[in-house]
Amino acid sequence: MADVFDALTHAREPFVHQLIVEPGDGKFYITSRLAPLSPDYTFEGKRGVARLLKEGANADLARAFNNVGVTSNFNIDIDDYLDIEYNHQINGRTTHTVTYKDGMRKRYDTKLQHRKKVDAFIDAVLGHTEFSRLLRGSTGWKSTLKDYEYYGRFWIPPATIGYFTETYAHYYDHDPWQHTVRGAPVFTPREIGDIDIRTDWQTPNLEIDEETRHQTDGTDEHLKLGQDFITFGRARGDDITRVEQDGTTQPDQLLTTDNGYINLLEKKVESDIVHVEPEWENSSKPANILTNVERAVAADRHVILVFKSEAAADRAYTALRTTFRELTDHGARTFQGDVFPEIDGEMLVTPESESTWYLTDDDMLVHVIDGEVVTCCPAEADLTTVEHGCATARYEDGKYIVTTRDGETLIYENEAAFKRDWTRVTMPHVPIDISYLQYVTIMYKTDTASEDTGDFVEYEATPAWERANGKQNRYSEFGAEIAEDFLVEAPGAELNVKKCHTAMMGLYQWCTNKSAPKKEWFSRGLPDHIKRKDTTDGKKALSDHTWVFSRGLVSPHLPSVDAEIDLTL
Repeated sequence: MADVFDALTHAREPFVHQLIVEPGDGKFYITSRLAPLSPDYTFEGKRGVARLLKEGANADLARAFNNVGVTSNFNIDIDDYLDIEYNHQINGRTTHTVTYKDGMRKRYDTKLQHRKKVDAFIDAVLGHTEFSRLLRGSTGWKSTLKDYEYYGRFWIPPATIGYFTETYAHYYDHDPWQHTVRGAPVFTPREIGDIDIRTDWQTPNLEIDEETRHQTDGTDEHLKLGQDFITFGRARGDDITRVEQDGTTQPDQLLTTDNGYINLLEKKVESDIVHVEPEWENSSKPANILTNVERAVAADRHVILVFKSEAAADRAYTALRTTFRELTDHGARTFQGDVFPEIDGEMLVTPESESTWYLTDDDMLVHVIDGEVVTCCPAEADLTTVEHGCATARYEDGKYIVTTRDGETLIYENEAAFKRDWTRVTMPHVPIDISYLQYVTIMYKTDTASEDTGDFVEYEATPAWERANGKQNRYSEFGAEIAEDFLVEAPGAELNVKKCHTAMMGLYQWCTNKSAPKKEWFSRGLPDHIKRKDTTDGKKALSDHTWVFSRGLVSPHLPSVDAEIDLTL
């Protein structure tokens, strides 16, 4: 132990050590646990497992002190359970694939049961749970460590206990916490009898002054989710700070990276500052999620969206993959935002019949009521200045006066009667791109909050094309999905194949680390009914096809984007 302590202190590495003594049968059973506390040796998720097993961990104490019986979570043999590929530079990006081997699956275990057991094994290798137990003084162990015989326990005669409890008197000549965002731990003494049963490590209370709290701060649950994520990120070495809200358009949190590298994601992004947006309720309000992404895109920054559950993250993924509800004969049906502001004292209203907005491939915004187009204007127009063909209502002398589309005047004596028949028209959300996946990382909180502050994991999409057998089948299925969801037939239009390929590779690489198609293979993967042609400048183009709507539209009604900004996507 002294050798281990000396090595750590000479390396200026802060650490925590725990000694657990259990008396029994005239012996003392001892468990000695230790962890380095700086975030430099943290591995996160499957990407982290791939990096750990392929590159190793220079902080693995088991390698240096194996001869005296030291074991470590990094030294657990997991190769028999996983197939791993990890490469630093493929097309300029770090890639990894981690797949489950069936060779170690027990006879009566289903594939799902086997995967859950391996996932628990991965958690033990990463060591995050044991780390938090050390910090809170818990004596518990992860059952997986016992199952795989990595439970460090030995016995000594009672008279020798003094050798293991001497004060270690080696001091740091430099403060080891001076250059790390992870703050020094604060230990709270507890009664001995309370240690075994107390396993709830609580995050710090929300430090928000209620007198200065702004309405845009959100609910307590929203703030708690954000605080948990800050704790999670800082424990992994990331510098995350909460942004004080003042009513202007601002992200909830900012993550300052080291040249774009995010520890909690084990990957590099193309911005030094990253927006973090906890989304407690917004998963059911796609327009709000899109607004948060647009704020980051306008600032040329990556954004991490954090959700309370996997189900909420899954709903958000759907809205971010295609930034519109569906494709119809009228065009791409938009998501809806807040109600229209009053125009010259009048509200735009519609009866209970369907009222929807659409974006066309020639970038027109269309309002349809009962199958009839009542408004048509450019997508980037100020909707408070165009002519609307829907019904209107005004509040006058305590009454609601409605003028229908046919010119009939209806008078309602009170608000309840008015709302029975009419609803306010809502604003269409005009997105700045056809998909937002390439701009975001989606994360969600797991259901382990009873033991820890709650773990956060990166959402993994598994579309059908990603599971296709072989490259050609994968490329063809991907191409068919692109054609169905993002391309429309437009006589006389030309869509440059290179531009189409570049845009869609952002979506492809977001969903998988499997080899991406080059431009030629991507073009071959598109359906045969989409013809190719040579343009006047000698480039290949998709004939008579274009995007569902243009990329880079900027509506003056986007709350987080300057209407004068030039977005060239």
